[in-house]
Amino acid sequence: MTLETRARQTRDLVVHELRAINTVPLIASVAGAVLIVGLTGRRAHVPAGALSAAFLVAGVSIALGAAFIFDDPATDSIRSTPTSLMFRRGVRITLTCLPIAVVWGVMLGFARLRVGPEMPLALPSLAFAAMLSFSLAAAAYGGRVVADGLGGLIGGPALLVIVGLSRTLPSRFQFFDSHSDAGYSAPLRLSVVIGICLVALLWASLDPGRVNRLRAFKRQR
Repeated sequence: MTLETRARQTRDLVVHELRAINTVPLIASVAGAVLIVGLTGRRAHVPAGALSAAFLVAGVSIALGAAFIFDDPATDSIRSTPTSLMFRRGVRITLTCLPIAVVWGVMLGFARLRVGPEMPLALPSLAFAAMLSFSLAAAAYGGRVVADGLGGLIGGPALLVIVGLSRTLPSRFQFFDSHSDAGYSAPLRLSVVIGICLVALLWASLDPGRVNRLRAFKRQR
């Protein structure tokens, strides 16, 4: 009976979180990404470099829309619920990232058909994962400091700033670049960025009371 109750509660939570997700920015950003890649690949002999650049822009577009998935004006009123903030955000991330992964895979398949084996698949995907994880981490932190928990107002602009800034820095500091220039490994660099952003996302998704206890423990030590 307990398992049935928990399953029913989990189902109700998933339905509630699905309805609460602000899907308008995400749908618009995904549509923009598909349009960007589709228009770039419409030519008969499109170079692989042009499609790779299009995927960078498409990744930024999707990550911008994903920054708004945590936005919930009711955040303050549901802090006392038994379900943790991390679990609720995990549900939203799962519900969001699964369709995003499908769309990204379809776009990669389209690019491979248009260009052939010259079109890289792993590095653009790693770069996209890095941008997406940074956007989510910034939005999760922004939900703590912005009124009504609207972290997308911070996550989206922060991503634009950091991507634009990284393009002007030396090669070793271009954290979202999918090219290995000057001897720097792009896969390693992107993997480090993803790892750091995921840790930041987990920390920003701790319930406020647990964060306060951790700070109090550090002060005692």
